[in-house]
Amino acid sequence: HFQTSFLTITSRSMEPTIKAGDMVVTKQISTKEIKVRDVIVLPLPDVEGLRFSHRVVSVRNQADDVVVKTKGDGNPNPDSWELLIEGEEVPKVMAVIPTAPILNGPIERKWIYYGLLYGGAILGLYGSLRLLKR
Repeated sequence: HFQTSFLTITSRSMEPTIKAGDMVVTKQISTKEIKVRDVIVLPLPDVEGLRFSHRVVSVRNQADDVVVKTKGDGNPNPDSWELLIEGEEVPKVMAVIPTAPILNGPIERKWIYYGLLYGGAILGLYGSLRLLKR
């Protein structure tokens, strides 16, 4: 209904605004609403299935389509390509959830995942045993 989603950023190209490991909340907006300075999520050219989130540095209307040029905040230059957005909507970053300090801290990420997995399994087992005792 709200057309929102959560994505985890894996690249450092948007630092310091968005760090690798941070989560972003995106909302679908009309391609006609894209403005310079918006951070949007687009498919990576020539790599099927991968997407990237960069800041829009220019917007140009071309017939019924929109062409954008983007740049990562941490990159010295704009991206070498311009992208023709063919769909009617595109995900725009609305908020950043700073999870990088938690997941990229002194504890390796895999140990956090193991702790969550095994902790959940132990709690599930404990709950099952309590039900059996009743």
